[in-house]
Amino acid sequence: MHRRRAAVLAVTAVLALGACGQGAAEFPSGAELFGIPTYAWDRKSGMDALVLGRLGFTPDGCTLMYQEGASETGEPVLFPNAIGIRYANGVRAVADSATGRVFAVEGQRFEYGGGWGSPTEDWTEQCGPPGNGEVAFVNDEPALEPFEGDPPLPDEQS
Repeated sequence: MHRRRAAVLAVTAVLALGACGQGAAEFPSGAELFGIPTYAWDRKSGMDALVLGRLGFTPDGCTLMYQEGASETGEPVLFPNAIGIRYANGVRAVADSATGRVFAVEGQRFEYGGGWGSPTEDWTEQCGPPGNGEVAFVNDEPALEPFEGDPPLPDEQS
C-alpha cells in the first residue's frame, strides 16, 4: 500500500513540476501515467558504458532490461527524469516526464549511454534491493519522439 501511495505522489509531483513552467509533457488520450523508480540527471555528466537490453516491467512498476536469450531474469535499470506510461491499448513505456519523449516501449530493445552503480533510494523504496547489488543507469536522452496515439504492441523479436 505504501509503495502505491508513494508512486501516486511521485506522479503528482512530476505533473505539478511540469505545470510550473518546466514544459509539461502531453500524452495521448487514454494514456495513464504511473510511478517508476527514476533519478534526477542534470544532463551535464554521465558514465561511459553501453546499457542495452529489452525493456520489461515488474507488476510494481520496476523497470528491467532483459538480455538476448534471457527471458526469465531481468536486470534493474533506471532511466533519468522518467515516468511510466500505460497507453490505451495496454502497451507500457518509459518516457521523459518533462518532454514526453520515449526511452523505450515494453518488449523493445534499447541502447543508451550509462553505467552501473548502487541503487538509488527511489529504486529500493519501490523495488527492494537488486539481486546483485547494482542497477544500470541510463545517462542519455530519450531516442523516440512522443507517440501521438498508441504505440504498436511489442513484437517478441524486438
